[in-house]
Amino acid sequence: MYKPFCFSLDRENFQGEFATREHARDAGYAAAAAAPSAVEAIFVAKRQPINPQADHHAETVVADMQNRMRIKFGEETYLTAANEHQLADLDAAIEYAVVEWLARHRLTPEPKWVSLSEYPVSNPHEHAIV
Repeated sequence: MYKPFCFSLDRENFQGEFATREHARDAGYAAAAAAPSAVEAIFVAKRQPINPQADHHAETVVADMQNRMRIKFGEETYLTAANEHQLADLDAAIEYAVVEWLARHRLTPEPKWVSLSEYPVSNPHEHAIV
């Protein structure tokens, strides 16, 4: 399950993955209570994933394969019988492979932060979760 919420003690470095804004806020208060210096506010943001553009590549791959086959062997009908369902299947396989490759090499685009909330901390120790 994707947990879109995270918190920050400085509005720059966000951490954690939480299912709700409230859980992220509570974790932020706990972190503020344990922080070595005073924290003035907890910032909670919602992460919005960025589409890595890994889809809709099947037609380009097939066209490139056809071109290479035409250049190497003069073959003009290679893959011309592929129908839309087969191309959709290939597109899904390519998308899966690209997304896995991005994750494996830590190249997935960083999510953008949206819907930032600020929670003041008057006394960090008063919000400590025991």
